[in-house]
Amino acid sequence: MTTGVAVAALQGGFMGFACLGFFNFFDWSSKTWLGCWEEGAGPWPDSKQQNEYLLGMQNGKGPVMLGTGHWWWILVTMGAGLLIGIIKLVKFVHFPIKPKGLFSEVKELHVEPREAPGIVLCSAISLAAGASVGPEMAMGCLGGGIGTFIAHERNLGQDETYSSTLTGMAAAMGPLLPTPMLTVLLLHELCVVAGRPPKHYMETVCSTGIAATCSWFVYFFFADVTFLESAAIPVAFYDIVKNVRPDPMCALFRANGRGGEVTQSRGGALGL
Repeated sequence: MTTGVAVAALQGGFMGFACLGFFNFFDWSSKTWLGCWEEGAGPWPDSKQQNEYLLGMQNGKGPVMLGTGHWWWILVTMGAGLLIGIIKLVKFVHFPIKPKGLFSEVKELHVEPREAPGIVLCSAISLAAGASVGPEMAMGCLGGGIGTFIAHERNLGQDETYSSTLTGMAAAMGPLLPTPMLTVLLLHELCVVAGRPPKHYMETVCSTGIAATCSWFVYFFFADVTFLESAAIPVAFYDIVKNVRPDPMCALFRANGRGGEVTQSRGGALGL
């Protein structure tokens, strides 16, 4: 049990840093070629300008509004698509002919470790080039692949291998949700719906919880010293709840990671 806890914590720590690198790569790359680091575009000098930017209400002043931009942006997206096509043809990348989605991988509780790097690389390039896709599949594949690899190296049985794969996925999904507990609940609910609940249920809950918590902590501990920026809840949300007492709202958000701090600070600024 002690070994399992240590391995889960190591998986979580590694995936926390992996998510930081992955997010920073495509976030910095896309903002660089879009010109978001130019003066007056971002980072934002005040919260009002940030909210206007996030809500797309800059009235054509921002670098990514409809009808603005540069002609060579098309070449960036075309070049990224060409590069991804070439990467998929390289044999040692082992890119799958038909990639599985996150839900399929959770259903099977198996990820081919050698396919994970190629999927992560192509996903990172796609996001950096502006593709409208999410990071969940790539990070889930990487975490699940690492979990499967660790299980094979430790010569674990089938049930333990399933648990190790799910732990890796939890480590990957930890930074993507407001609180690690949501990751644990989501993955175990998907397993139950898929008809394959973990045999050692409580042990798996513990290992996935440890992995998700460690990755969440690493990610948010170091996120502020990287290129990543904390997203602000739009002001429109507070317009809806401005007549509601803030105490229960803060309690609700406090149970979901850092949301309580955000709600309290914004609620005070709006005089709630």
